[in-house]
Amino acid sequence: MACEGVFHIASPVLGKSDSNCKEATLGPAINGTLNVLRSCKKSPFLKRVVLTSSSSAVRIRDETQQPELLWDETTWSSVPLCEKLQLWYALAKVFAEKAALDFAKENNIDLVTVLPSFVIGPSLSHELCTTASDILGLLQGM
Repeated sequence: MACEGVFHIASPVLGKSDSNCKEATLGPAINGTLNVLRSCKKSPFLKRVVLTSSSSAVRIRDETQQPELLWDETTWSSVPLCEKLQLWYALAKVFAEKAALDFAKENNIDLVTVLPSFVIGPSLSHELCTTASDILGLLQGM
C-alpha cells in the first residue's frame, strides 16, 4: 500500500538544565523536518504532509511594539526576542516551520501546519521537558 499522508510530530524538547540546549534543539528540529520532507518528496502517491509546529512559533513577541498585530499565517515569533530570552525551542519551531514551508513550495508538496499550545502525554525520558514540568508545577500548586 502506498503512503498518501505523513504526520511529522517530532521535535527536540529539552529541559532547562541542558547546557548545549541551543545546538541540541535548533539543528535536529530543522534538519529532522527537512529530512522528513525529502523522504516525502520521493513518494509519487503522497497527497499531504501535516507538520506539528507550536504556538511558540507565533506567540513570542514584544506586545509593546505592535499591540494590535493580528495573528495569522504571516505572524511569527520575534527571532531577536527568542534569542535574547534563550527560547531555543520557540526559535527552532520558527526556523523549522519556515524551512518546511519553503521546501514544500519549491517541491510542490501539500503541507499544512498545526500549532498546539502544549502536548500532554507519557514522557519517553525520565527527565521532564519544560512543558511537562510547568504543568506538573501547576498541578502541585507551585
